[in-house]
Amino acid sequence: MSDSVTLAKEVDQIYTFIKLGLDRDPQGLMAELDTRGQYLARSAEIVADAQILLDKKRGEVAEKHLGTEESWNIVKHVIEAQCSDEKKLYVLAERLNATLCHQMDGIRTLLSFAKEELRNSH
Repeated sequence: MSDSVTLAKEVDQIYTFIKLGLDRDPQGLMAELDTRGQYLARSAEIVADAQILLDKKRGEVAEKHLGTEESWNIVKHVIEAQCSDEKKLYVLAERLNATLCHQMDGIRTLLSFAKEELRNSH
C-alpha cells in the first residue's frame, strides 16, 4: 500500500492523461484502449489503497474520542473534518476509475463506428 502523497501524485498523473484528446484512427484508438486499460487497473488499486487510508485515519481520530462526553454527532463531524484530505483522495480515485470505464466504453463505440464505416465503404 502506498502513502497518500504517492497516491495523490498517481491520481494527478492519470487525470492529466485522461484530459488529453484521443487519436481517432483505429490504431490510435486501440492504443488508447490499451493504455486506459492499464490505468484502469492501477486506479482500482488506488481506490482500494485510498479506502484503507481513509478507514485507518477515521479509526485513529475516533479512538481519540472514545470515552469522551461528546455526543456521537459531534464526534462524527470531527472525524469527517479531520479526514477530509483522505476522503478527497478516495473520492477522486473512485471518480477517476469510473471515468476511465466510461472512456473505454466510448473508445469501443468509436472503434465499432470505424469498423462499420470500413465495411460500408467497400
